[in-house]
Amino acid sequence: MSVAISREVAEAEVTAWLDFKKIFKSQREKDKDNIEILIEAICEGILVLDPETNCFTLNLMVPVGVDIITTSLTFLARMNDKILKPYMIGLRAGDSIGYLNNYAAALTGAPKPLIESLDSSDKKIVMAITSFFI
Repeated sequence: MSVAISREVAEAEVTAWLDFKKIFKSQREKDKDNIEILIEAICEGILVLDPETNCFTLNLMVPVGVDIITTSLTFLARMNDKILKPYMIGLRAGDSIGYLNNYAAALTGAPKPLIESLDSSDKKIVMAITSFFI
């Protein structure tokens, strides 16, 4: 893991990202638990925000893979239907876990099986980020 970041710096980074995303105050209040996850991950050096691109990079706590090991995921700063649509092909109605996994796959460009293989500690951060795109 990287060097720890102060809580004040982490909060400022998350706030700047939420401002960039145009997240309303009401959604921020509703998703305060997810915001706290992002702040903690930045404080621990697990999650890094590129201030120029507004893209998060998650340094996985538990790398995944067999032949090729994935150690990090980088998230898009913006999402639209053109990006998302190919990932939703074949998704069954009512498959909420599949829906979230597909969204995360679209945001990171990672294959859906990789997203499904993430350790729960990493998946929690992935889902916290993803929640702000849905």
